[in-house]
Formats: sequence, C-alpha cells, structure tokens
Amino acid sequence: MHGTFQVEDGGIISSHLYSFSLSEPTDIFISLQMAADMSARATKLVDVGFFVAKKPVKLGGEPELVDFVAPQSIATASLRFSGDAGDYLLIPYSSACSLQRRKAHPPTRVPICVKDGDGDWVPSEEAGKAIREIFNRADLDMGGAIGRREYDLYQLYTEGEPCDDDTWAFLAENFDTEAGELTPKGFHDLWGQMLGGMKEECSEEELFEESGFVGLGYNTLLQQDEAAGFVAFVFSEKHNVLQRFEAMPIDKTYAQKMAMLVTLIYGEPDPVTENLKLCTFQAAGREFVSVLAHNESEQPAMVEFDFSESKNASVSATTFKCMVNPGGVAFGGCLMPANPLEQWIPKCTLKIAD
Repeated sequence: MHGTFQVEDGGIISSHLYSFSLSEPTDIFISLQMAADMSARATKLVDVGFFVAKKPVKLGGEPELVDFVAPQSIATASLRFSGDAGDYLLIPYSSACSLQRRKAHPPTRVPICVKDGDGDWVPSEEAGKAIREIFNRADLDMGGAIGRREYDLYQLYTEGEPCDDDTWAFLAENFDTEAGELTPKGFHDLWGQMLGGMKEECSEEELFEESGFVGLGYNTLLQQDEAAGFVAFVFSEKHNVLQRFEAMPIDKTYAQKMAMLVTLIYGEPDPVTENLKLCTFQAAGREFVSVLAHNESEQPAMVEFDFSESKNASVSATTFKCMVNPGGVAFGGCLMPANPLEQWIPKCTLKIAD
C-alpha cells in the first residue's frame, strides 16, 4: 500500500491509516519504507515507524496498542508479532524531527507550464514528475490505476470532501481509464487540463499558489519537502488469514495519541514539582527519544518544554509552551540525532511557564 506523511499546521505529521483483519490467530510481518521515487528526489531522509492497534469495538472508542516500532532514520521499519483474530489498525508515524515546515521557498522556481508545438500550455517536465508522484500516492493499492474509492480518499486529502457521482462519471468519460479506473495518462491529462486552463488566466506565481502543489507539500522547485511518500506491506504466516487490508483517510490524531501512550507507559517519570512529571521514553537499540508532561493536579498547568541543552539533536521546536489539563498529559515531541554518525545528547527541561 502507498501512503503519505504530510506536515500540518503546528508541525504535526498526518498520515494515511490502514485497517486489516485476521480471521484466526497467526504471526504477522509488517514493513514500512520510503517510496522509491521519494527516496530519489528527497532533500532529507525521513524517519519512519509505526504502531499496531486493535480497532475499538465501540464507535468513538480508543484503539488498543498491540505493538510498535519507534521511528528510525534508515527509512525502513519492520515488525513481526503474533496476532489474535480481530480487526486491526496500522498507524504509520514520523517524528517531525526531519520532516518539518519549510522556513521559506527556494529563491528560484521551475516552470509549471510550457507551450507545446501547437502553442498550447502543457505541464513542464518538472510538473510532469510531480504529477506522477501525486498519482503514485493516490494509487494506494499500487495497482497502477486509481479507482473510485482511491480517488475519494485523494479528494478528501486535497479538497476536504469525496468525489461525487457526476464528477466521477465525467472523469471516466473524458480521461483515459482501464476497467473503470483512472490511468497515469488519464491523471496526467486531468492535471494538464486544469493547469493549462489556469495558466491562460494567471502568472506562474499565481498558478503555483492556486494549482494545489503547495497543499501537497511541494516547493517552488516542485520538490516535495513538506510531505513524503512511503510503502506499507503486511504479510500473514498462515495463508488466507489476512483479510481486508485497505487504506483509510489521512489522519493527524491517531499517531500522536499512540506516541503519547507509549511515552506514558514505557517512559521514565521525573518529578518536576509535586504534581508535575516529565516522562521520557528512549527506544531500546534506537536513537529516538519522546517526552511528555503529566499533570497530576486538579488544576490546569501551563508548561514549557526546553530542548536547547541537547547536543547534535534534531527536534521539531527548541522550546514551546502548552496547557496541560488536570490529570492530563501533553506531548512534548521527539528527539533524534542530527548526525547519526556523531555522539548525541538528548535533553529536555520541563518547567511551569511564566
């Protein structure tokens, strides 16, 4: 299955989720790795990890953590575990240590549209590569074409709502399809028609802002530096036991909830005050640290996380403040080595904010 990590407002990483079912107990092998096309064009290596959870039985319930792999910067994470019969969630996770909001676009830009031999505006070579990357992300089942459900998930991701029946019928009638699914050529022509029509009425700068590339994590060089594609594989030891392995809409809450749960359960608590604790989780055998604040009082507390004394560490923010509800927790973030070949010292200080 294809999927995407995307940087959201506030530096939170959203991701596709996946569901699968086991008809009987069996061993399961899961692997998550960066997509090949992303690896070739990546400006930095994105760390990957994931959580496996039992689906909540009741609507609105919380998933039950089964196992996890802490993020690591080798672009591949894998896990083998014994699963009982039931419904599961695969929740990909990236720490936000490497995949972050850009501070500014590059000072130069590449053209989005160029004129062909007939004088018509068509996607440039760089735009064509980006469109193919976008197609690969939308082709979640890696079948080589985009079906209706995949296109609905793509529309949810880009437009906030699924495709309606009339629009899908129009696409199927006017763009290249195979067995009722949109082909790479059909998807490219769809984008080409949209970009060409917009280019007739706006400048390159306006076209970049309005075309959708920005929302998909692309900069002015049409490099995807605020998003990263990955591939997820799930295999069962017993034949025909793994059922209904499918992608779900992109989500930005599940992974952080699971990261908080792991930090709270497996982290070492360090008292800051009588009712405030800093919980620090360090993954065994991996250079990954996560922290959270645990407020055990009956009053809300404004706290400040400070990572400034860390050495050779990459973190989403050096310092930040947040409110912790009575009896609640607040996730402080993650740390990983900035240079994995050099010694690093992760350090977080927690205090009551002024």
